[in-house]
Amino acid sequence: MAKQAIDETNVNAPDVEDDFDVLSESGEESLIFNLEDFEAPKFQVAPAGIYEGTVKTIELRESKAGNEMWVWQIEAPDTPVGKRVFFNHMVFRKKNLETGRMEYDLRGIGTIQQTCKGIQPEYDYRNFDLKNSFHDFISLPCRVKVAVGKYNGEDTNNVKEILPPDQGIDGFLS
Repeated sequence: MAKQAIDETNVNAPDVEDDFDVLSESGEESLIFNLEDFEAPKFQVAPAGIYEGTVKTIELRESKAGNEMWVWQIEAPDTPVGKRVFFNHMVFRKKNLETGRMEYDLRGIGTIQQTCKGIQPEYDYRNFDLKNSFHDFISLPCRVKVAVGKYNGEDTNNVKEILPPDQGIDGFLS
């Protein structure tokens, strides 16, 4: 008998006793688990706050509505509930519902500009390519401002803003 492997991002998962076998009666590899007595651990949201993090990934994606966006994953290792990965979507082109044509979302582009300039101020922004430049911001340090909201009746974390990394400056005019 073996113990269940616990995902490192779920630090609150209970220890699972010997509830499954890795070999079936015929000797073939299998994963037999008693689901009658199993209770899945409930996801714990991080409290609202600002957390140090790193840009884990940014992907260029299209939403179900056909909008083009950057999808950010920010890994924050030290929240009060352990390591968390927060997601943020920044739409920069939207489909005009009246004409069916794609139009730039200037507020979304402004959010991308503010975020990128905050975490990488030395970057050359003169010929910024929204479809390719996102690669240059992966693995950079940042901070993430998180709120607690509801999704399908359950508590969830919502990213409010991706901020520049903490520069170690304390006080108002240090």
